[in-house]
Amino acid sequence: MSLEKTYSEIKESIGNRLEFESFKVVKSVDDHRNFWKPEKVKVLLLAESHVFTRDSEHDNIMRYDDFVELKECPAGYVKLVYCLGYGEKEMVKIPVNRGTPQFWKIFVSCLNQDSDSEGKKILLSQTLNFHQRIHNKISVLEQLKEKGIWLVDASIIALYNDTRKPDPEMMEKIIKISWKNYVSKVIQDANPDKIIVIGKGVYKSLERELRQTNIPIHVQSQPQGIRTKSGIAEAFKKYYKLCNE
Repeated sequence: MSLEKTYSEIKESIGNRLEFESFKVVKSVDDHRNFWKPEKVKVLLLAESHVFTRDSEHDNIMRYDDFVELKECPAGYVKLVYCLGYGEKEMVKIPVNRGTPQFWKIFVSCLNQDSDSEGKKILLSQTLNFHQRIHNKISVLEQLKEKGIWLVDASIIALYNDTRKPDPEMMEKIIKISWKNYVSKVIQDANPDKIIVIGKGVYKSLERELRQTNIPIHVQSQPQGIRTKSGIAEAFKKYYKLCNE
């Protein structure tokens, strides 16, 4: 089933119990993700969803003038780690634009044993020069693409809206519809060597379906779910090990 038909089925199933993004936002999320898809996917990172993006935010077109590597990159703003304007106020004028540093840290840890020092290169608080920081982020995304590491979300629509989430039953329903009609085909076509599920909630919703893929599965807690520095450091080491063994 197409992305648009999957979106329509979720809307029909949930109705007015949830505020929905427009389909153009959902399509733009998919376009950003596919821009960074490796030719051969070796490790597929499976997360929960992007963050709710309003049309008024999406329609702020990002400026890539100083970044030749992004010439063909989608320019509509979305709250997804693959969107280089997310969290970067100098690239796009959005009133609230916090970004997702926790997922950037995961990306860096997939590539580097010393993820702490390498991670400073892409963090606003550590690398103040905007152009250098964006070039560093592009380098991370290019390395991930070259190594065959790709992030996919279990839900095609946003499950986070200003820190609010649907109730667990609704979330599972959305994830199940997304998986059945679209995401499972994306993963089947990618044919990764392994899947790292980011979030025990995602794994709980899709355990049976994931096992049926016959692809080795590994489960990691969501970054914000780990409370200790040692636990976070251990998680980053595990990402590196899984992506490089």
